[in-house]
Formats: sequence, C-alpha cells, structure tokens
Amino acid sequence: MGYEPVYDYAKDQLGVQAGFAGAELVEGNWYCPSIARGAKGRHQGPDQ
Repeated sequence: MGYEPVYDYAKDQLGVQAGFAGAELVEGNWYCPSIARGAKGRHQGPDQ
C-alpha cells in the first residue's frame, strides 16, 4: 500500500549498535566520540 510500519527498538537493540572512525551509532543516531557517555542515546520510554 506504499507504506511500512515503524516500531520502537526492542530492549536488546538499545545502546551502541556500531562504530565507524571513532563515532558510535547509538539507538539509530550517530554520536561524536567527544560527547560524554551519559549524553549518548538517552532512551526515554515508558519503562524509565
């Protein structure tokens, strides 16, 4: 029908997913290595 459903990440998919040249892919967003660890991928869901 021209669209695909979008879902939230499962609990086992949260956190760092990949890295490239020092940057980290955290929950679907790329972060610079100079950003503090606590500021990367602050997941705010109903379970927090």
